[in-house]
Amino acid sequence: MKRIFTLIVGCLLAVFAFAQFGGGNGTESDPYRIYTVAHLEEIGDSLNLGNNLDNKHFRLMNDIVNDSLPIMLGRTNNGRGFCGYFYGGGHTLALNINSDDSYAALFGAIGGVEENVGYVDSLRIVGFLSSNYGGGGVCVNNYGTICRCTTKLRLGSVLQTFGGIAWENLGNIISCTNLTNTTTQQVGGICHRGSNYSNIVDCQNYGHFKIYGDGTGGICTFLGGGNIIGCINYGQISGSSDNITCNSIGGIVGQVLAVSGNENYRRFIMKCKNVGDIQSSDTYYMGGIVGDISGNVSIENCTNYGNISGNYNIGGIVGRYTGNDSIWIMGEGYVYPSGRIVDCYNSGYIHGDSIVGGIAGTFASLCGDTLANCLNIGRVDGSAIYSGHYAFDGYEGFDFWGDSVYFDHNYYDAQMLAYNADYEEGMYEWRFTSQLTGDTPELRAMLGDGWSYAEGRYPIPLGLENDSLAMLFATPIYLYAESADDYDDVDLVQHHFTVGTENSVSWASGSRLSIVGENATILASGSENITASLGGYSFTRRLNLINPVNIEEQDFDDVKVFPNPTTDILNITSSQTISEIEIVNVMGQVVKRIEVNSDNAVCDVEDLRSGVYVVRIRTLRYFGGAQQPQAQGAVISHRKFVKE
Repeated sequence: MKRIFTLIVGCLLAVFAFAQFGGGNGTESDPYRIYTVAHLEEIGDSLNLGNNLDNKHFRLMNDIVNDSLPIMLGRTNNGRGFCGYFYGGGHTLALNINSDDSYAALFGAIGGVEENVGYVDSLRIVGFLSSNYGGGGVCVNNYGTICRCTTKLRLGSVLQTFGGIAWENLGNIISCTNLTNTTTQQVGGICHRGSNYSNIVDCQNYGHFKIYGDGTGGICTFLGGGNIIGCINYGQISGSSDNITCNSIGGIVGQVLAVSGNENYRRFIMKCKNVGDIQSSDTYYMGGIVGDISGNVSIENCTNYGNISGNYNIGGIVGRYTGNDSIWIMGEGYVYPSGRIVDCYNSGYIHGDSIVGGIAGTFASLCGDTLANCLNIGRVDGSAIYSGHYAFDGYEGFDFWGDSVYFDHNYYDAQMLAYNADYEEGMYEWRFTSQLTGDTPELRAMLGDGWSYAEGRYPIPLGLENDSLAMLFATPIYLYAESADDYDDVDLVQHHFTVGTENSVSWASGSRLSIVGENATILASGSENITASLGGYSFTRRLNLINPVNIEEQDFDDVKVFPNPTTDILNITSSQTISEIEIVNVMGQVVKRIEVNSDNAVCDVEDLRSGVYVVRIRTLRYFGGAQQPQAQGAVISHRKFVKE
């Protein structure tokens, strides 16, 4: 009898707990009105009593910032949370939750497992949040839908893992924004974990993260299943200390992991962009879109504009990609869940100590995964597209490439890359800037149908063609290019050049360049930054200039400089008598001068630092049969060489 009485009392409390609020009857046309922290706490009381407020509608009527919510509404991990509708109306709600429990957020859970219920819309959350382990801005576990919410929180120092909107997403997060800056062990700008058939769509992260643990993503830390579509990371990610080793860091996702039990969940990362720089001196598995992938995932129409710098397995799109083995499914036999990186684009500077690629550091697979139709125009201290098929399951150098990985139609701009970018025929090819811009049948045949083409710019992955940021980074710099053996690149610019001005892009530089309209004139030798701007965004390319004022147009084609690159000795031959040789560095400084008086010379360059140099060769001219030194109007030949 006592137990029945207690149950009746509990039910009555559950009914009356949400009968007050600030008015309304909880319907869509007349929602419960929320004005104060006390009204919010009534929601929490109902959830704690087991009333999930199914199909009840709530509307926040004003900002609640002078008073702060001190407790989380409801509990986590009970399978069902808040199953009603909460409309924030664009108002701001302040938290002041300092919990001794494992998790903290505004709601413990939203929605229910395998139920399309639970909805939170247009809410801005600020204030303070702390727990003994994890936290989320809007909720800990999301099974429902969260739309148009923004979080800007201060986090407690003991909190180890954080998701800007939800700690774990098993539902939908749409058009949400994180503004929280933090130094936390593991961070996801939108969610810490993405699981099952979850979706994160059109979300943005502006938060800057200093990390000291494994796994951080501008949008999601760990993705076990689900889709991330149309998301952007603007935040900077960096290591909090040079003495702490981190791994799996990505502009969009830190790590995609297909473990036992979730191999069949599809994972798509599509039309996403990373703008923020990612830098940590002792970090491995780092990428502009994803740091580390183990399993089948499709990355399509994604772009990286940020500069990525780490230790090893560093890539413009993915740091390390290792595909799954085949899977045996009863009644179907072996299934090969092939993943792919297709129609992706990098323009950022990619740097690392080893296994560095403009698109991927490592790309390895056992089941037909594909790297195709990708374009890199960014500088890379490594390979232009892909570095190697290493470190599958920890076995460094074990060859999984062979027939199990497909490479097709991948290209890079040879004039925008560093001199030491590798070239591997069959996996990717180089082109001049002019060959990778515009709308030509040749370019369409190269990159395929996954791109938007237009005159005066590089191709843009489909879905991003109307984006001003994509338009800006697709604006080219047209350096001199005469032939496969005679062209300028960013490490050595010897000729005046032009820049793209489509879409009203503006250009600026320092004193060594004069830019008028599309024409860039070199005024002095040295390193120079050239910056393009459009709609509040900008990007910078660093060029090493050689002032061409003293370069006469006459230039003997038969002057030979070899070996190139070299480590110690440079041989120089000419059909004319060589009077003098000067070696000039990229700052325009003469670092070595040799008098010759012969048609060949041997120059010792072992003492020079590694880098790109120009050898300036002065020859003798004959007048009336008499051999005369070239004092004025001398014929001067220039050749570029690399000292390794």
